[in-house]
Amino acid sequence: MKKTIKKFIAASLVCAFFCGAASLDVSAAPKYVKIIGEPVAVRENPGTSSTFIKQVHSGERLIYLGEKNDDNGNRWYQVKMPDNKTGWVISSLADTVDEKAVGTVQVNAKLLNVRSKASLQSEVLGIAK
Repeated sequence: MKKTIKKFIAASLVCAFFCGAASLDVSAAPKYVKIIGEPVAVRENPGTSSTFIKQVHSGERLIYLGEKNDDNGNRWYQVKMPDNKTGWVISSLADTVDEKAVGTVQVNAKLLNVRSKASLQSEVLGIAK
């Protein structure tokens, strides 16, 4: 009987850990900006006369940090790029994407590391079975 209780407690703790981690990840899922123009200039500040930082291309996703209108009334998204630099892209050439609405995945492996970023070097948040 003691063995059964220990197994139940262990299973409950594992479930609580993964359920808690999943709900944490979903609620903290960042909003992204998906580039839909080709090419798109990332600028230091919102506005076409602001200093050019770099070019991004259609399909790239950048982390959404905020938005602001320039002096001409054009909406700009503040973004964080993969190199951790920040800049601004004009909204007419980008869409915002909420990761919570993307969908689900099926794991076809015995064990799968769930990482904080799309990189083998990033932190392991948990393991999916």
